[in-house]
Amino acid sequence: MTRHVLVAYDGSPLADRALRFATHEFPDDEVTALYVVDQERDPTAMSGWGNDPHEWEDWLEAERDLAAGLFERAERVASEEGGSVRTAAAVGRVHDRVVQYAADHDVDVVVVGTHGRSAARKALLGSVAETVIRESPVPVVAVR
Repeated sequence: MTRHVLVAYDGSPLADRALRFATHEFPDDEVTALYVVDQERDPTAMSGWGNDPHEWEDWLEAERDLAAGLFERAERVASEEGGSVRTAAAVGRVHDRVVQYAADHDVDVVVVGTHGRSAARKALLGSVAETVIRESPVPVVAVR
């Protein structure tokens, strides 16, 4: 029976490591790399979308271009491990979208990269990986 493995993916070296792990450890399973457009990092979000009615469309188009590049990178990384990857994108808070995607798409395991921060640092800074681990409806593998 084929499992569905979800990798939280942002194109960082840590995300590449998580994707390599997933394609290596789950070679016969379906691997999906999910990129989340994090609206919280958009500088216009704090003040609304500004006065320009095209500002949202411009921002979204730039994010689509970024996602396309990240998806090409994810495919290359998976291929280097002898695997393949499906790609998906979502908009919202990263940990919320990862958890929701896992619940909505019959995901069997989530793979996330983690910096391995200390408990004190996580308490101060927060951690997408730590939140996904706590809230995921399925098992989570944290890759350092």
